[in-house]
Amino acid sequence: MHCQDICKRKKTNLCCHECPEADSCPDCCGDCPEECGRSMAEGAETNLVAFTQQHMTLFQEIRSLVLEKKAAEAREKNLKDELKAAMEAHGIRAIDNDILKITYVPETVTHTLDTAKIKRKYPGLAEECSKETPKSSYIKIEVKER
Repeated sequence: MHCQDICKRKKTNLCCHECPEADSCPDCCGDCPEECGRSMAEGAETNLVAFTQQHMTLFQEIRSLVLEKKAAEAREKNLKDELKAAMEAHGIRAIDNDILKITYVPETVTHTLDTAKIKRKYPGLAEECSKETPKSSYIKIEVKER
């Protein structure tokens, strides 16, 4: 059994579950290989390399879009902060024109339930009131900032 992650100590992709030093290793993940989502059967690393090579253009395109999106979101936040400050300074609460409809929303306090505290103090009630919600599969992408 191999892992998609590389061991920091041994510099291999041997699954921690298969490693003879797992009991004494401070970096051992301890995850069950059938459930962790990072384990691969023998030969799968070859498939992973082939998959990576085959889809490298797609990876680069996604990375580029994610970085562009982050930059656009940062620019949007700065522009909104600037506009909010100007609206506050001039006492303007709303603008509705041919380009945008903008509403100033003043600072408020919200109240939410502390679900962790409820589960800790009232586990039976938390279990009784919890519900299962199916979620579709998805991929999570983290862009490495070189």
